[in-house]
Amino acid sequence: MHVKVTVSLRYAELVCVVPTRVSVLAWPMHQSKKASNSAATVARKGNETSGSHSIPARLSYAEEALRTMSLPEAYAEIVLNLSQALEQIYPKENSP
Repeated sequence: MHVKVTVSLRYAELVCVVPTRVSVLAWPMHQSKKASNSAATVARKGNETSGSHSIPARLSYAEEALRTMSLPEAYAEIVLNLSQALEQIYPKENSP
């Protein structure tokens, strides 16, 4: 499964160590195996938002990690738990 993850961090001031607002969203990306590398597909991807037909899922565990840990620690936590979190959110897409 291919997933697009966006992270938004807002800081009240430049000197802040932890962000004041955090948002982490994931969108499943549906790719056609047959045409994924064709020029037409690449051209279409440039003209439309990828995953635009999917509803994003909030990754609350990732948001909490970014609020409470240093950025390197939070990144490691997010990466280590991403597969499990996505399996819980999108169980049908991950099954063989």
